[in-house]
Amino acid sequence: MRRLVPVFLVGVLQGMLVLQLSSSRLPRGLAGPAGELSLTGDAILTRSVRAGERVVLAVRTTGLVDVTVYESTGDAAEVQLFREGGTPRTAKQFHSVQEVSYPLASLSGTEFLIRVQHRQPGTTSVFYRPGTQDEAMGRLRRGENLERNSGVVEAQDGLYTMPLYQLVPGTVVHLEVEAGTGTVALLKVREFLDVKQGRASLGSRCSPARCVGTGSGRERLELYVSDYDDLYLVAQGPVRFRYRVVATPEVLNYISSCT
Repeated sequence: MRRLVPVFLVGVLQGMLVLQLSSSRLPRGLAGPAGELSLTGDAILTRSVRAGERVVLAVRTTGLVDVTVYESTGDAAEVQLFREGGTPRTAKQFHSVQEVSYPLASLSGTEFLIRVQHRQPGTTSVFYRPGTQDEAMGRLRRGENLERNSGVVEAQDGLYTMPLYQLVPGTVVHLEVEAGTGTVALLKVREFLDVKQGRASLGSRCSPARCVGTGSGRERLELYVSDYDDLYLVAQGPVRFRYRVVATPEVLNYISSCT
């Protein structure tokens, strides 16, 4: 029996070591809560979010990328569509970005899929800032502002369009031109469709409160959102610009949780 005790202890220790090593390995394509993943090519990443979490996805690149974020609904066909390069209706799309920040949040726990595609080659970093929805709501209740999402876009020659996300009354959209000779506007749906479908020029739909860049007379603006209308970023390039969607404490009158 005495000989069995050391053998048994060695077996237990080896088993604990194996478990420790296996638990420290991250699934392929998944960074840890504050870890950073470096990409040089296109990739589809997976991130699980627990109930009540608010993990901020941040992507930065030395090139130019398209980032698509899809929150899984459990529909296997939609997941397969996404993995094959398609875009489910509920996916959030960020085109021609050098930087993008967007929260991955869930009340009940879910899985997010993130697709990164390179328009221009470069080194791309993907990382996650951990947090919770309670922490975000706490900041608003203390009277502080909270950035909900943001990005840096490089629009080439021609017309560029992208929807803005997470807009509710009490939100402020910050827009600033960083380089280039183009114009950037924040347009509502009807104006956006007029420009996109060629019924009107971007210049004809620009107002001083909603446009920055060449011809507007200024390089930055702040637009207070007082309704639930959709807004689109519409640019006539070449122009590089930064946008930020920021919640003020007033949004507490309209939301019960902050994602």
